[in-house]
Amino acid sequence: MTRAKTRPRRNLPQNIHAVFKTDAPTTAALETWLAKHKGAMEQLAYHWPFWRRPDQCPPEGDWRCWLILAGRGFGKTRTGAEWVRSAAERLPGLRIALVGATLAETRAIMVEGESGLMAIAPVHDRPIFEPSLRRLTWRNGSMAMLYSAAEAEGLRGPEHHLAWADECAKWDHGEAAWDNLALSLRLGPAPQLVATTTPRPVPLIRRIMAEAGTIMTRGRTADNDLNLASAFLERMTALYGGTRIGRQELDGSGVALCACHGGTDIVGDHKGALRSLHGWAVDRGP
Repeated sequence: MTRAKTRPRRNLPQNIHAVFKTDAPTTAALETWLAKHKGAMEQLAYHWPFWRRPDQCPPEGDWRCWLILAGRGFGKTRTGAEWVRSAAERLPGLRIALVGATLAETRAIMVEGESGLMAIAPVHDRPIFEPSLRRLTWRNGSMAMLYSAAEAEGLRGPEHHLAWADECAKWDHGEAAWDNLALSLRLGPAPQLVATTTPRPVPLIRRIMAEAGTIMTRGRTADNDLNLASAFLERMTALYGGTRIGRQELDGSGVALCACHGGTDIVGDHKGALRSLHGWAVDRGP
């Protein structure tokens, strides 16, 4: 698959981190910026390129698997869902596999969750979800099918251009499901998949990391502090900071995996103003 260029969106700034990357904005500056872009705010609420961090951007160049190993709350699900949404909306007729640990989790998290495919799109542009068929269909004919890694044989036979595999570190029969998923990616010139998971030192994760064509992103819970409650971050750090579970679940670093390279604090001193802006945009979205 050849990655499509992003369609231009008129009157939308490029990225929130680029807007406020130098000086923390004053209230007056923030109000001026909001007034200037008032007409675009409804669209902006669902415009992922504006809200995403650099570590949530798809890798450049040729790759087969984008492995996102990160702590809880990093934004893995949102990143995977937005990657699928972007491709499905821009490339008609795609066939996409959505694979979770169980079919219930695929539906509850990847499709209907707060960061799932239904929630991240505006109401007028959401795909049609047919639970009985385990299928999402976009207006341009692109389709995403739901699968369970616990039923690895269900991936035998179907063909796909793209796939999103979620929490594959906890899959039962993980390697069998991964093999069947890999064999199903045979449509188009360059099939790709995104794997989003909290790391565990299991054979499947080590294997994916070592496979040719894998690009890896590492991240921490704290990298997404703009969108997480301060009380949650403080309590998790107090309870688990410096512990084995904290290194795995918060820092995104499995004990037997390579050490986590902590993310860059892009937001810096602008967190308060950016939280206000994000809340403003989402509250006014459709």
